[in-house]
Amino acid sequence: MPKMGDDNISNMKLLIGLKLFSTENTDLENKEAYQRYVNKIKKSNNDFGVIREWAIKFLPDPLWELSNKITRLIRLSSFLLLVLSFLIGITAAGFLFYYDGSAPINVLSVLTAFILIPIILLISSFLLPLIFGTHEGLLAPLYHWIENRIQRYLSNDRESITQSFSNEMIEFELVYSEPVLLFFKKTLQKCAIFYAMGALLWMLANVITTDLAFSWSSTLELEADNIYTITTTMSAPWSWLLPSATVDYDTVQSTRYFRAGQTDLSEVSSGGWWPFIFMSILCYSFLPRLFIYTYYESRLKRILMLSVKDSDQGHFILKFAEEKLVVESSDKKNSVLYPDSDEQKKVNPKTESATLLLWHLPDVDNDRLKNILSRNILSVHNISGISPTKDDKIIAQKISSESARHNNCDVVVFAKFWESPNIRFEKVLNEILHHSPNSLIKIIPLYEHKDQINDLNKMNWAKRIQSLNQKTGSKRIFLEDSASTDIDRLI
Repeated sequence: MPKMGDDNISNMKLLIGLKLFSTENTDLENKEAYQRYVNKIKKSNNDFGVIREWAIKFLPDPLWELSNKITRLIRLSSFLLLVLSFLIGITAAGFLFYYDGSAPINVLSVLTAFILIPIILLISSFLLPLIFGTHEGLLAPLYHWIENRIQRYLSNDRESITQSFSNEMIEFELVYSEPVLLFFKKTLQKCAIFYAMGALLWMLANVITTDLAFSWSSTLELEADNIYTITTTMSAPWSWLLPSATVDYDTVQSTRYFRAGQTDLSEVSSGGWWPFIFMSILCYSFLPRLFIYTYYESRLKRILMLSVKDSDQGHFILKFAEEKLVVESSDKKNSVLYPDSDEQKKVNPKTESATLLLWHLPDVDNDRLKNILSRNILSVHNISGISPTKDDKIIAQKISSESARHNNCDVVVFAKFWESPNIRFEKVLNEILHHSPNSLIKIIPLYEHKDQINDLNKMNWAKRIQSLNQKTGSKRIFLEDSASTDIDRLI
């Protein structure tokens, strides 16, 4: 039985373990045991606590071991990033604070490396995802490496835990899930903290052990008044508390260094700059990242708990606390029925309505559509490669309106699986979800040859769907690859 805490790592292990668990092969005996235990603990636990206690008691040990391996992999990746950031900070400080008596340390170079560049990177980390619609950024190679490692884990362990292993579990569902992406956002802030720590520690070591000489110099025609204005503005947050960590005008004016000149270093350099530089790095590189890291840490805890409760496995477990067993016969295989179970659907068949979108397809046979979908098709809309993009918004609004008028029925999309979803496709889906916030979109892949339903195409589509769901903040777009069909059956 695994030991579980309330920290984010334990919650991530729990989420991954649940994602690996298959709810489809649960027999009657296990369901009865699940329900007895859930009803026993539900009074003393909230929903998250019920799921966690259930997992500790019933989740198979092989799944816990696999979950631990995946979590360790994610933590190892984070640790390596932190070590690399710390070493880069020390290396940069060693280079910029190097002083051999021949030339002073340029204050402007130090401020650029440890304040200006980190601030630019911080702003970019917030703006680039908004511009390009992706959260991978510079860590894309790392995500792909983790994804390949998880794929290897799943391939090695899938056969030994077939009964309890979810056949629908795919590695990118973990790597590109919101909790993992948020974990690495938090890690990036921690990396910036370690970078600043490396610089500060190296600087302190040099201040203590050597006599550093600072000056300022620039190819740009900067005057002492400009530099003094900048330093005074920068030191405003701590000037009232640590006036000794500020730079006065005389120091700024006297420490300008002209490389082409033959000036005595003792006349144009001063060690008095170091308190200002130290506080600047602390205030503008270290503390902002620490605050953002703390925010991401608390947000990650909330997201992990929500992801656990909102997962299919979480709903499966909580259902035992909300519904009662209905015994209909002595046959154990059919003695437990749930309102949304497959068995009851067979007893009470129901034809569901749907509005249909054909993406880049020719006209299809409506009778064939009905036979394939087994649904009441309310309307059929077609967006082809030659249709004007200005009509996309109108078609999306018609689809949304149709769905809303019929109890937010599903929007079914037929799309060629061998063609990756493009920006136009994503915009249409976003428009549908925007105008119909309670509808679900089911994408059914079409193929010309059966081998087009392969892992590579599944990965391409699933990544884009994952990204779209993250933008909407909920899981409302689904890839129905199990319902894939030959395109010739429609035409």
